[in-house]
Amino acid sequence: METQNLSEQPLVIVLPAQPYLGDELETAIKRASVTGRNTIVDFSLVEMMSSATICSLMILERLLNGAGRQLVLCCMAPNIMGIFRRVGLQGLFVFADDQPAAQQWLQQHPCSC
Repeated sequence: METQNLSEQPLVIVLPAQPYLGDELETAIKRASVTGRNTIVDFSLVEMMSSATICSLMILERLLNGAGRQLVLCCMAPNIMGIFRRVGLQGLFVFADDQPAAQQWLQQHPCSC
C-alpha cells in the first residue's frame, strides 16, 4: 500500500522564503502522520519566519517524536538560527548544517522516543 511506505529515507521539506505565507508545514505535518518517516526541514530559502512557523515546527516535532521518529532542521541562516536562540528553542530541535549532515545525524542517532 502506498500509504504504508515505511522507507527509511527521510521526508525532506524545503521551506520557501516566507514559510508563513504558505501551507508547507501543515502539509508536512499531514504527510508525516501518514508516512511515519523521519523528517528534514531545509531552511536554505527562508528569509523571514513567524511565530506560526515556529508553532508548526513544534507540532511537527511532537508528532514525529510520538511516532518514534525525529525531526532535523538544516541549512539555517544565522539570523533565523538567532530566532530559535532568542526564544529558547535551540534545545528542542536538532540542527544540521546541510541535508547530508542531517541525514548522517539521523543515521547515527536512532530515535529512543
